[in-house]
Amino acid sequence: MSAYYNQEVNEVLHQFKTDQQQGLNSAEARKRLQEFGYNQLKTKNKKSFLRMFLEQFKSFMILVL
Repeated sequence: MSAYYNQEVNEVLHQFKTDQQQGLNSAEARKRLQEFGYNQLKTKNKKSFLRMFLEQFKSFMILVL
């Protein structure tokens, strides 16, 4: 299977079992949601400003300067 951007639109639609006008039917959408989960990225804990500031001093050269 080649990259999707190298394929014709109809080929990609067929591979994903979807319709260009209607999209996924409800049953297929439910099935994919159960199989793959929600389309969300996992977020990392954000560093506090103080932590970012203190991490600047990890390098020995920075401490020397």
